[in-house]
Parts: sequence; C-alpha cells; structure tokens
Amino acid sequence: MTNKKRVYKWIFIVLGLIILLAIFYVVRRESSLQYKIPYKHLLLQSKKYGLDTSVCFYVDYTIPSGSRRFFICDLLNNTILYSDYCMHGPGKGSTVERPVFSNEIGSNCSSLGAFRVCRNQWGYRLKEKRSRKIVGLERRNDQAETRGLMIHDSRFLDSIVMLQPILKKKYLPLNASSSSGCVTITTKGFSKVRGLVKAKDKDILLYTDYPTNGPK
Repeated sequence: MTNKKRVYKWIFIVLGLIILLAIFYVVRRESSLQYKIPYKHLLLQSKKYGLDTSVCFYVDYTIPSGSRRFFICDLLNNTILYSDYCMHGPGKGSTVERPVFSNEIGSNCSSLGAFRVCRNQWGYRLKEKRSRKIVGLERRNDQAETRGLMIHDSRFLDSIVMLQPILKKKYLPLNASSSSGCVTITTKGFSKVRGLVKAKDKDILLYTDYPTNGPK
C-alpha cells in the first residue's frame, strides 16, 4: 500500500468516527428531552369529533425544529409509536426560533388545534403518496381547508435532516415552498402517516400544540 493510499484510508476512518460521534450526540440530545404528550386530552378530542381512538398525530411546536416534534401516538397504551422532524410556516414574522400562528387566509402561518386528517383527499401537486388534506375542527383553525393546508412530506426537509447528525443545528431553516402553514414532515415520516390513514376505518386526529410549559 502506497503512502497516498494510507493517507486516504485514515481520512475515511477519521471521517467515519466523526459522523458516528455526531449521530450519538443527536440521539443523546433528543433522548434527553422530556416529551409531555397529553394523551388524555388527545383521546377526548378524538372521541369528541368522532375520529379514530386508537392513534393520533401530535405536534409540539415548543420543541425546537432541529429535534423531533411530530409524534404518532398510541392512545390505547399511551406511548409514542414514531417521532419525526416537522417544519412550521414562515408567515407574519415567524422565525426559526418562534413560530407565529394564524388562521388567516394567505398568512403562511401554522395553525393550532384539532384537525381531521382526510383519508381520501390529497394535494393536487403532491398526490396520494405524499400528502393528505387536513380540516380544522375549531374556530382557531377553521380556515385550514380553504387555505389548502395538508400534512405532507418534503424532500427539502429530507436533505436538511440528512445533515443533522453533522451540523447539529437546534433550528431548521424556514422554507415557504415546503411549508406555508402545512404540517410538513419527512418522506419516511409521511409513509408512516399514510400507512395508518389507509389502515383505519375512521379519519385520524392531528393536534398541533404550543403548550406554555413545554420544552424550550
């Protein structure tokens, strides 16, 4: 083996170790977050609106976007089945650190509260495999359908998340083309959502939250 090949070999080894350490750091940081899922409230909301009572989708926007803050929740056993990254809308002065919420048409803001995830309705551009329309069930989000809000995947988010183990950013960048108020998650995350939505006989609750005592 020539000296040049030895150098390249050690460079690859060092880079591999750096990537492994970065992944360990991110996993350790996220595992240290104390997720406070309001299972009882989510079950009550599911019953109130006649939705599926075994699972739901929950977003806690107080969790920094550089950590997983979208959750698929098991309402029968009060456990988290899956977690994912989630973007928020950039409208009305929203920053990466703090989202501004609005129900206004054209605001490009995320909205809070209970939504129904439609089993058989999806976006015109993103189609069935990448999106589902959401319908707001409260006064504070009742314009969701008119605004064209959805839960959908984003390849832009996929590319950002891929670099997270290395960059270790606390906040992900805003991107209006990926989220103008929609609940935007990764391709892998949406495949989980799609599988559950298709498997259930009833629509599933999506609850977006900004609890005052949540993680900062």
